[in-house]
Amino acid sequence: MNPILVQIILESIQNAEHILLMTDERIDGDTMGSTLGLFHVLSNLGKRVDVFSPKPLPATFAYLPAVNVIRRDDSVLQQSSIDLIIVCDCSDGAYLPAVLAKMPHKPAMISFDHHATNPNYGTLNVIEPTAASTADVVWRFIQAARLPMSPNAAQCLLTGIVTDTQVFFSANTTNAAMEAAAELSALGADLPTIVRNNFVNKSPASLK
Repeated sequence: MNPILVQIILESIQNAEHILLMTDERIDGDTMGSTLGLFHVLSNLGKRVDVFSPKPLPATFAYLPAVNVIRRDDSVLQQSSIDLIIVCDCSDGAYLPAVLAKMPHKPAMISFDHHATNPNYGTLNVIEPTAASTADVVWRFIQAARLPMSPNAAQCLLTGIVTDTQVFFSANTTNAAMEAAAELSALGADLPTIVRNNFVNKSPASLK
């Protein structure tokens, strides 16, 4: 990860007072895990943080720490105090213009992603197509920026890695993803809970 870009993003975070985190409109474990992982990290820095999702959240992710902070009402977008937006795992940014149009002003935007199709719509973009997941990208940024971690943040980020690699079974699994999983587990993430909620406890309807 480019150390100059890491420093610029870190300074943007440090200078921000009210940060809005946004998921992709395609809700999966990676956009949920990377977004909520950042929520815990930024909140522990003393930042005011809101989280917005344009779509309903699947019950699968009810186990994630602080999942209830995610809001879907447009009123969260209308706060003039928001001075930084961070979007995770949103490959094309197609839904963002309509959302941004509801805001009283347009703050700087940081995009964390691992999709090669990302058109670099952010003011600052951390796009790593060789990464197994966006959570992997976010984790490497947190490490490079030397930001403090918590078990809750680790649980969220590991969820992103595990779900996007299908428990390290899919072809996009990398050595870096395996190393990240080990590091996050050492920080308090619980792999069995993630596997149980995402791959074992399935309703008859979802199995069909």
